[in-house]
Amino acid sequence: MIKAILFDLDGLLVDTETLGIKSIEKTLENIGIKLTKEELNGHIGITSRKFCEEILKKKGIDKNIDTILQKHFRLYESLLKTDIKRFVGATSIPKKLKKKGFKLALVSGSTRIQIEIVLNKLKLNNLFELIIASEDVKNSKPNPEPYLLALKKLNLKNKEGIAIEDSEAGVISARKAGIKVIGVMNNGGQNLSLANKIVKS
Repeated sequence: MIKAILFDLDGLLVDTETLGIKSIEKTLENIGIKLTKEELNGHIGITSRKFCEEILKKKGIDKNIDTILQKHFRLYESLLKTDIKRFVGATSIPKKLKKKGFKLALVSGSTRIQIEIVLNKLKLNNLFELIIASEDVKNSKPNPEPYLLALKKLNLKNKEGIAIEDSEAGVISARKAGIKVIGVMNNGGQNLSLANKIVKS
């Protein structure tokens, strides 16, 4: 029996991934790192820290990641406050599921501050019983740790939850945790083939 719905945030409820890519691209460009479109798309579904670590390693560049992230987060958070766009159903569907008695959790690769900014804009502050942010785990998606932690904190078995994801990394994370996944295409461009069901929006 399904007791909880575990939502991703970026790219699923709100179109923040384009803002995140815009911010990380500009931040890295300012320190002389030019990224291809393919490299930028690699930012989708994983944390900014993991993305920066992989890019710097790939390019053999020795830079302080914390300094890069501070600059990126400042720019990204300012964009969140002004340019955020919600996807259709981003507020109505969680509210309907809550009324039906499901527990709702948010399992995101964003920081808690960024999540709070988004939830304030969507007016969904008190809807989620649990929020898993990037700082709550050692290993980000596609590792199953974020979803395993959510199940543990909600005191649920993996068969009692359904994850809703828009990215390949998110789908893999949930499936590795033993959770069934609905893949949502939204902007498209991600391989969601491992999802149990795929929907357009």
